Amino acid sequence: MHSMVVDLRSPREWRRKIQLFTSSLESALGGRLIMVVALPSPADTLYDSNVLVVLDELRPGDLEAVASLTPEGVSPLVVPEDDRQAVEAFSLAGGRRLWGRSDGGRAAETDRRPLLGGGTPGSQGEVQEA
Repeated sequence: MHSMVVDLRSPREWRRKIQLFTSSLESALGGRLIMVVALPSPADTLYDSNVLVVLDELRPGDLEAVASLTPEGVSPLVVPEDDRQAVEAFSLAGGRRLWGRSDGGRAAETDRRPLLGGGTPGSQGEVQEA
């Protein structure tokens, strides 16, 4: 089961872009899409990303599939559902849970790989505002 929550304090255009991106991801990935967490604005970044895409697991071709659906201004970080550290980091950084399965994930740390951008995903960064 999926749920959707939209934080109305985020800019309207950003919310709309994330909603459309989430719909595209769900159409392409189906039940493999666990959640999408967006930072409050496109100018905010964590691990050089402003959106976290959580999949059940990372498979060959997943990064390319997400990249092909990514709209301008969205810089996603794609992780498997057991990467609780990335989910918590995005949540603590002010992320808004915009889409997620109600069954949750298991706690374990895994490597975080940015889909776009050239940051250092393993570093303990702070949210950067433009």
